[in-house]
This record gives sequence, C-alpha cells and structure tokens, in this order.
Amino acid sequence: DDELRQYRMDFATYFPYLTAYASIYVPNADIDGITQRYEAVSKEMAENPIPVTGADLIALGLEPGPEFKQLLALVKSTYIKNPLTAKAEYLKLVGQAAQSYNKSTK
Repeated sequence: DDELRQYRMDFATYFPYLTAYASIYVPNADIDGITQRYEAVSKEMAENPIPVTGADLIALGLEPGPEFKQLLALVKSTYIKNPLTAKAEYLKLVGQAAQSYNKSTK
C-alpha cells in the first residue's frame, strides 16, 4: 500500500482517470480491487493525516530552504511507509536529520 499512499499524496485527483484508463487498456485489470484498496488507504490517511508540517519545522527553529525541503520529504516518505507513526517520532527523526545536515555543512 506504500505505492497507493504515495499516489494519493501526489495525484489523488487523477485516480478516476487511472482506473478508467486501466479498464480500457489493461485486460483483466482488477479495477474493483484496486479501487477498494485505494479507498481504504484514503480513509486511513484521512483519519491519520501527516502529523508534521512546515509550521512544525519552523517552530523547531528551522528556516525554509533546501534542507527544510529535504526534511519535509523525509517526513513524507516516513509517513508513506507507516502513517500511524506518532508525531513525536517524526520530530525526533527531523531533529536527527537536521543535526546531520548541520554537521555536513560545517
């Protein structure tokens, strides 16, 4: 379901077009099964939205920039793998990554 979470975060509005395309051009595609999995992932993500945002990073004292963007990408990839991770775990991960970035730029 990681792929579905990634797709949902990036291209949610295109899902109906994808299923329509698949039903026409992909013989024996399990459109109903894919749709059910996508809806389950969508519900899970709606009930457990990504817990860390740019505002949280700013509250930690980080400033927007290339490293900031990388930290948000790290949060997103972690969320895709396990959307039920607690906010404190994300913040710990961000803090560790931010320290690594600071060390590598000095």
